Amino acid sequence: MGAVKREVYNVALMKSADYSEPSTFRRLFLSYFWICDKCESGDQVAMAIKIDLDNMLGLNGMDKTPLEEREIEVLKTYLIAGYTQEEVGKKFDLHQTTIGYIVDCSLDAISEYLSGGD
Repeated sequence: MGAVKREVYNVALMKSADYSEPSTFRRLFLSYFWICDKCESGDQVAMAIKIDLDNMLGLNGMDKTPLEEREIEVLKTYLIAGYTQEEVGKKFDLHQTTIGYIVDCSLDAISEYLSGGD
């Protein structure tokens, strides 16, 4: 008999995913690989969040993001890959404070977009 994947509904994760708060996305992007692991175990909430995050980063091949390509690359490099703002600045030939500004504005745009403001 084959293994059956159990569907999991992670209530704690669902309660913590308040899309109206930009800080939520910073936390979720920083937890991206953990969310991916939860998806593998069949966690339905993690799957829904991962789809939203992937859409915002243009990873699903869908054009459902309020962000421009540079903003997406900065977010992926800073929040998911874990580079410092200084390292990201060097990579994109931008000042460290500009990276912080891009990250903050991008998270605000994602929050507004997913909470229905756009």
